[in-house]
Amino acid sequence: MKHKNDEVINALLEKFNLSRDEDVFEKIDKRGRFQYRIIPRRGIDKVEAMSKARVTFEVIKCAKDHVVLKFTATKEEEDGTITIIETTGEADDGNVQQIPKYLAAMAESRGRARAILKIEGFYKYGFFSEDEADEFKSFSNEKRGIKAPKKEATVRTGISEETFPDFLKD
Repeated sequence: MKHKNDEVINALLEKFNLSRDEDVFEKIDKRGRFQYRIIPRRGIDKVEAMSKARVTFEVIKCAKDHVVLKFTATKEEEDGTITIIETTGEADDGNVQQIPKYLAAMAESRGRARAILKIEGFYKYGFFSEDEADEFKSFSNEKRGIKAPKKEATVRTGISEETFPDFLKD
């Protein structure tokens, strides 16, 4: 089925050398309606490498159970105008499934991917990074034939409240 934005989307995919088979997964509901498109880490890396955008971030909050980073992406357009977008990357104990929970790394991954996808025009066409939600990651893994991890296991890190670095405490 042809959609009104297919030409623009195909141009974006071509510009960043993204393969529909390996770099983009489309979620279609049971009635055949489009829901969203997921770009896995590999595809995000391709877009970022080919983008002329500069992405920076600053720490808004960094606690042991919650990290928020503010990202700014800046790009000079072909006509000489400057485009700037701001977005966040966030991670907390409730929205990170990996063990151990690398909250700062996940917040950085989410925010950087979101900034790149927004400044390059992907977001407005329903593209998201697989890191933005567990549902997206599960769907992306399913499309690549990767089985879901087993139930959460207990991991002992050896870090207690007393030995946790001061800068990460609330």
